[in-house]
Amino acid sequence: MSRQISPYVPRLIMLVAGLMVTSACGGRQTTTEKMTAAREQITEIVKNPECRQKLLVEVDRWDALLTENAQSDAAFIANRDALNVSYTATEADFELLKQKRAADIQKMSNDFINIRQIIIANTTADEWKALRSTRDELRHATATPTTETGAKP
Repeated sequence: MSRQISPYVPRLIMLVAGLMVTSACGGRQTTTEKMTAAREQITEIVKNPECRQKLLVEVDRWDALLTENAQSDAAFIANRDALNVSYTATEADFELLKQKRAADIQKMSNDFINIRQIIIANTTADEWKALRSTRDELRHATATPTTETGAKP
């Protein structure tokens, strides 16, 4: 009996993979540095103090979700590895672990989408465009490897 995969599963996998890639270090900005940069950009770009404060709260939520995601990944890997070495682990144990992971990914995806919607609702079209533009520039700049002298190869 084969089950059909929801059309959202590949998108969720890509979202989580994208978050993991953009959160990774290795010659790039750390997540903390990215969150600091995001806070600075919001402070510079968003003029309405009330909206600015709401956005800063959402950046903190985003940061907490990234931490939660890393912890969830570590727990999943530890549980999977424990099941792999267990002689008594059943297929049902693995299925339960897989279902829990899928539920965690779905929840996290919904949380990130919710934060994005709150950010959009609290910015003007010009502010949103400026925030997206600076985010894209930052992502491009931090994704390019540099040599020890800081020069781009």
